[in-house]
Amino acid sequence: MEKHYPFILEKLMRLGRLTYRIEEHNRLEAEGAISQGGLMLGWHCHLWSIAVALARHNYTALASQSREGEIISQSLEKLGWKVVRGSSSSGAVSSLKKMLKLVRNQRQLVITPDGPRGPARKIKLGAVMIQQRSGCPIIPIGVANGWKHTFKKSWDNFELPLLFSKIVIYYGQPIKDLEDLERQEAAKIIEASLEKANEAAEERL
Repeated sequence: MEKHYPFILEKLMRLGRLTYRIEEHNRLEAEGAISQGGLMLGWHCHLWSIAVALARHNYTALASQSREGEIISQSLEKLGWKVVRGSSSSGAVSSLKKMLKLVRNQRQLVITPDGPRGPARKIKLGAVMIQQRSGCPIIPIGVANGWKHTFKKSWDNFELPLLFSKIVIYYGQPIKDLEDLERQEAAKIIEASLEKANEAAEERL
């Protein structure tokens, strides 16, 4: 049964996209900021909404090396995403090198930096290291779902927007100039920017 999960997920996402009312705010400004390469970060609990809403924008998604990551990777590819496998952990050297190469080659890389297992809304330091080594901008992605089911027992309180739900995607201000900061300090700045972007999305719901 598990081998069919990517096919099932992709069909459900396509069905949802036919009915969702998706609003994106500041996308063109965000794309301009990262036109030469950059990172776009959103929380793992909003993975479904991000996957559906951003599938047509020619971004590259990062999927973990886990079994869950394999299912997500295949689903996203079927939906039209470009996908690379790796980890946003600061200890995953090969993955960090791969991501650095992508942003230096002017790719826009979408990451859920608290995935795949949390803790929720706490970023792993890989995204910080990429910014500090490349100087690329980071765009925080805020998400607000109208009608939704929240999986309360999941580690991230995963949100599944229901059919005909409104989904608001809010692209926050670019985050730059973290090079001279301690990594933990830089991480707190990114986390705060992500929360601010999510609040802005909720205000527009």
